[in-house]
Amino acid sequence: MSRNYGTVARAANNGRRVALGLVIAAALLAAAFVGGAHKAFVANNDQALSYEAGGNDCVDCDACLVTSFHGGHITGKTRCERRNQGRCPTIHVKVNGHKETIMHWCGGAEGEPTAEPTAATATAKPTAAAETAEPTAATETSEPTAAGTEPPAGNVTARAPFGVTVRGGGLRTMTMGMAFARALGPSWPRVTHLGGTSGGTWFASQMVYSRDFYEGCVLDEAPIEDVVVAWGISFGERQMEEIKKGAFWTLGPGWDKTLPRICLPFIKQIDTFFAILAEQGLPITPYWMAYVGAMMLPTIPDIGTAKFNERAAEGLQTATLVAQLSVPPTVFLDSSDREATRHSDYDLAVDDDAARGLEQEALINAAYVVPPSGNGGEWAFNPQLGNMTASVGKKGAPEPVLSTNPFLLEVIAGSSAAGGLVGVQSMADAMIDKQKWLGPGETKTLKRCVPFGLESLAPASLPENITKLSGETHEQAQEVSAAARYRFLDGGFVDDQCAAATLADMQRSCSGACPPAMKLLLISTDNYSTAPLFAGVTDEAIAYRSGYGGYIAVSQQIFVEEFPKENTWDVYAETTFPIDISLTKKTINFYTPVNSTYWHGTVTTKENVWFGTTAGDTVDLLMFHSNYPGFDVPLVTPADLAPFLFKEIYGPLARKQEEGAKPVIDAWLAGALPMTTN
Repeated sequence: MSRNYGTVARAANNGRRVALGLVIAAALLAAAFVGGAHKAFVANNDQALSYEAGGNDCVDCDACLVTSFHGGHITGKTRCERRNQGRCPTIHVKVNGHKETIMHWCGGAEGEPTAEPTAATATAKPTAAAETAEPTAATETSEPTAAGTEPPAGNVTARAPFGVTVRGGGLRTMTMGMAFARALGPSWPRVTHLGGTSGGTWFASQMVYSRDFYEGCVLDEAPIEDVVVAWGISFGERQMEEIKKGAFWTLGPGWDKTLPRICLPFIKQIDTFFAILAEQGLPITPYWMAYVGAMMLPTIPDIGTAKFNERAAEGLQTATLVAQLSVPPTVFLDSSDREATRHSDYDLAVDDDAARGLEQEALINAAYVVPPSGNGGEWAFNPQLGNMTASVGKKGAPEPVLSTNPFLLEVIAGSSAAGGLVGVQSMADAMIDKQKWLGPGETKTLKRCVPFGLESLAPASLPENITKLSGETHEQAQEVSAAARYRFLDGGFVDDQCAAATLADMQRSCSGACPPAMKLLLISTDNYSTAPLFAGVTDEAIAYRSGYGGYIAVSQQIFVEEFPKENTWDVYAETTFPIDISLTKKTINFYTPVNSTYWHGTVTTKENVWFGTTAGDTVDLLMFHSNYPGFDVPLVTPADLAPFLFKEIYGPLARKQEEGAKPVIDAWLAGALPMTTN
């Protein structure tokens, strides 16, 4: 995927520093767009994917995360969609009139993987039940339906726990969630819990708080493809309005005067980079909360002021909403000299010295759980932490990390803030260390410049006296930023599927008397988000993870079984998938066949004190993997390209997902779907 993003100012006296600033901007952009550095999990094995420092071959990777600078032009490219094929482009930049190669970045180990269908799954056919099963009379009449255009409402306590979760992945998974919403159709009143991370939270929050979004997705009044396209066009129009009027959040970060002067060239070039992107309709800026707010505005008009305790559900009113976020160990608040540190009672509750030490360095989970009807909510996290607080320096007054009544936008933006890692010194350092082309002096200098004025890529946790998040000026945004007590990161760092927190609340809802088999439906693009829920991937309670340059996080394992082998999964949709897209010409040059797969079986829950799951319950589990390859379906899109991308990619893919998933889901809910054989 490529596009000319305009002219970049040429380097003069600070050529190398300018190049570094541009590359750091590109790296941050990749983290925000593609979910950063994920690793693939293949048949229970954490497969390390290699990085070639000397060449530009794409070795064992799914995609190349690069931005190249040729002749003063920025060109983003994605290549090597399949492992061991193709070559990664190399980044060049003109420094003092000479073209200099400064970076190439092969994905795979540094990029979000996809589950490649094996020969077995590529030829597998849907089961007879999945092909032929129709909803029985019982399933059609034993549950309430969305009569007319009224969203379902009613008593939610008498139903068996039934959870649906959508993994992180920006617009790619948000639109996949829309497709599965249509596939579930009139069965939504059976759903007791709806969970999401990142793009999954974008979907879930609109399902609950927007009647128009809910009805468009669930009711059969228009094809789901048309509903997805209409959402995309509205999104693009809103973004372009903000860009044209010069909204403050479409600009770069500006100079943080607390940073050393040596950082100024980097900041100027990052400003240039963001400004160019905004001109081309992609205003991904430090004000991530503003970007997400503008995205939600057409469906949730009061997104800038609505708080959970005062906001009723207008769409889905019969399911508990669960939104997954990550809480980092430290974070910059509003400048490089105000770094806050998280504190808790964990050291008093746990005797294990090693565990205490890891907790102080780890990203930990915090999910916001909203009851049916939408009013109210509470944070769910490890009770051993007690009341989490944060302070700046040794003498700073402790402040609560979690708001008692957060804005909707605090949670929605925080759940999707992958780029916020630059506001965490340890994570930013790890990403810088991964860039092997940097010299020792350059590495040291870049670490001194963290967070590059980009700390607001991690949305703020705010005090109760803040009444409005939206603003018309940069100064108003800075006032909100200055009020930050702490900051959140993308929930994908701890559980990209939001399955653990959702299952924990399902178990709490039946108070130790859960039915023989609770139902759980996991909607994902690949096994990155589902495999860690099983044994053999993240068994230790707190452990190092190699993604995003490397960080420490809690385990999300909730099942005692091992992850099902990929070659045992059945196919539910066969798609001709676009893998060569020209954004300049707005054409798709090449398609490849992709088999989307599902797995159905029963699993046993495992105790996980971090998320709150208990051991010994049986879960009737249905998992879907779309298996979209590489990064060819963007996680975010330039506003002016939204009509093209939604009409040609997101919309048609949603139609195929809905058509393929519906008979499988119908058979599952009717009790007629066979178990997948391992």
